[in-house]
Amino acid sequence: MKQIRICIALLGLVGMTGCTGAGMRMPGPTRHLSGAPPSSRMELPSATYKAPAVKKQRSTRDAKRIAKGAGAWVGKSRLRHNGTTFRYDCSGFVNAAHALAGEDLAHRNAAGMVKYAKSLGLYKRVGSPGVGDTVFWDNTHDRNKNGKWDDDFTHVGIVERVDSDGTLHLIHLGGKGVVRMRMNLRRPDDYKDGDGKVLNSYLRRRTKKDKKHVKYLSGQLYSGMASFWAEGKLASR
Repeated sequence: MKQIRICIALLGLVGMTGCTGAGMRMPGPTRHLSGAPPSSRMELPSATYKAPAVKKQRSTRDAKRIAKGAGAWVGKSRLRHNGTTFRYDCSGFVNAAHALAGEDLAHRNAAGMVKYAKSLGLYKRVGSPGVGDTVFWDNTHDRNKNGKWDDDFTHVGIVERVDSDGTLHLIHLGGKGVVRMRMNLRRPDDYKDGDGKVLNSYLRRRTKKDKKHVKYLSGQLYSGMASFWAEGKLASR
């Protein structure tokens, strides 16, 4: 009997050794307590899977191209590029400047540009315009001729460069053709600084009917800005 008991014990040990080597399987949520833990890696996508395209932000080189395009029209009396003639007004000039840089604003006027910029999330009322940005002004003239200051987006231009003191050098098409002008949003009410440097150009003509509170300077009439250069393939929008 003693020998039989020893044999049974030995058989039991062999059986337990075999289970441990294979790993004990437990039901339910405790099944991984023994054996190899589950893999934490996510399943790889199949060969046919295509990751969604990531929208790439345009670089500042594109902004400089817009500014260069604007500068190319200074002094010109006609806006024509690649067989297309643009309106000889402020918005036509902005369209032409973008065209030289390979961008298409679809011949929009100033108000149309603002609406388009807002649809793309590119319009800003506040902020610091930079090189290549399109700048808008209100009430540069009495467009509806009602004698009131209620004319939005009456003028538009493009930033060519920016001084360290915040003075913007812009190009626009006004009464004297395509010319350069200035604007400083840090000092919007100052025509010049203490050293005689022009900070803000006049954008509205003085008339005898004007009252003392009438604003004339570019910084005073500023309305907003749009970075069209930051959006690719404008023509397809």
